[in-house]
Amino acid sequence: VISIPSLMLQMERLCVASTVAALRNRIHSVKEMKNQPVSFHDRLQHVLPQTGHFLKEKFDSLIQGRVQSTHSATSNVPMSDISDIPFLLRRPISAEEFQLAFHDLRLKLLEGEAADYPAKMV
Repeated sequence: VISIPSLMLQMERLCVASTVAALRNRIHSVKEMKNQPVSFHDRLQHVLPQTGHFLKEKFDSLIQGRVQSTHSATSNVPMSDISDIPFLLRRPISAEEFQLAFHDLRLKLLEGEAADYPAKMV
């Protein structure tokens, strides 16, 4: 038996969590764009170590037989690095941003360690 008020409360929580995740993703992407290297050589120096680390993690997880998510854990975004934060927070979230954040949130909540995840977002 599902209670309508309980269902609505859970849906509201998912919407709020997706909105917060979309805002975090927006701020994180702006920070990443500011830190991107300019020349092709700089890009290669930036991408190759990350790719090697990613492939090593995937290979290790394949050997050990565990499923590993492609999404990173929650990360702290220092607010002092970005001067456009008030503008980024005031701008409405698009349906695409909301859907991507909801999808990422769904993947994180359905993992085995999902019990800790909502507390990590705060």
